Amino acid sequence: MKKGKEKTDGATITVTPDTTATVTTAAPIVNNLAWNDRIGKFAAAVGKDINEVNAALESLVGEPVDEALQYLDNAESTPDSDIKDALKELKIPSAKINMHLKLLRSEKAATDNGATVTGGVSQASYSVLPQLPDEASFLESLKIGGISKVSQADILSAVVAALANSVDIYDVPEKILVKMEEYAKTLDEPVKEDYYEMEKMITKQKYGDVLTALNLTSNYVTEKKKNELLGNLDTILWPALHSFQSQLSAWQDSWVKSLNNPGMMVAIMTGGMSGVKMPSGLMEAPDTASIRAAGEEVINKINKIFAGTGIPVARALAHNATRIMGLLNNPSLPVQINAPNKDVMLKMLGISVGAEIVRTEQSLKRYTMSILQLNSIGPDIEHMYLSSLCQLGATIAWDNFNTTPGTRAGIGVNVNRYKQ
Repeated sequence: MKKGKEKTDGATITVTPDTTATVTTAAPIVNNLAWNDRIGKFAAAVGKDINEVNAALESLVGEPVDEALQYLDNAESTPDSDIKDALKELKIPSAKINMHLKLLRSEKAATDNGATVTGGVSQASYSVLPQLPDEASFLESLKIGGISKVSQADILSAVVAALANSVDIYDVPEKILVKMEEYAKTLDEPVKEDYYEMEKMITKQKYGDVLTALNLTSNYVTEKKKNELLGNLDTILWPALHSFQSQLSAWQDSWVKSLNNPGMMVAIMTGGMSGVKMPSGLMEAPDTASIRAAGEEVINKINKIFAGTGIPVARALAHNATRIMGLLNNPSLPVQINAPNKDVMLKMLGISVGAEIVRTEQSLKRYTMSILQLNSIGPDIEHMYLSSLCQLGATIAWDNFNTTPGTRAGIGVNVNRYKQ
């Protein structure tokens, strides 16, 4: 801006150069047709202007030229996580990015093994594994009538019931009532409203809203039926899941070891240097038929667990466990039993795993659901799917479970004290 004088209402204002002024220029025109085609499709899919996407990607791959497209194709040097970080400022919902991220890579790069490849082994990505329903959807699915076959919701119910039983979740409401009353007496005060709400849940609405959908009454879930199902879960479910993980880990290890074999690496290097084409299949993953068979065996074991009247009992137990877990999240509850915080409260109630139970529950449900859907997975993402499933299984503390067939399982201090 030029220095000068400007008149306003008779007053003279001196105008000085503004060195901090921002000069707005038009977005640079990108002449690379291949870039415009690919990035433009992605921008349109996520609802952003192509210039915004170009600017966001520049710090990652440089100027929009053919070389930049090659960088985008190389998922090892430009992993999905880096791309997401670069696009962070655009505030695109993560689910939308995940769905359309493949548009930033060429068709060949996006479909090669269905995954990033490092040393010939597909990198794990939990995105290929089935997503769990949210808690509200899960609870609603338990109320759907019909017991003709074992559904996905029923199997997830079994996992929830087994885990809840292993840490004595079902005993928690009674324990809380006792402690609430004891503490209220020490204060010479009446118990809070939460006490009566909890008592109502225990005595009147324990399983009703689930069993009503099946035309059954709350009296249907007898101690005998409950204990039979919980016993089957302990002696069949945990060993079946752990056995599958052992076989899956062995499959993964054999693949990795074959790639790390010095003799094979020498053959690959010398073959490449001499121009000799390596035999097809040399770096392929081991056959997956045994893993798929192991998955079918898990399904057979689960069917055995539900034999007889297992379905309505599992639904009722899972519904009750989920409600109790929600009850433990009541922020006013710890102070009512004289606990300074939730972690101390859980210890006072004999639940030693604390926040770990939430992560364990989610991992176990997703792991089990992934096994159930294994036979529907096509060969294009099979290896990535199994690698991801193996990694998920590795996050589960199997040592906390007694996974020997025919024995009880459980985690925590007080394990499986249901009646015999």
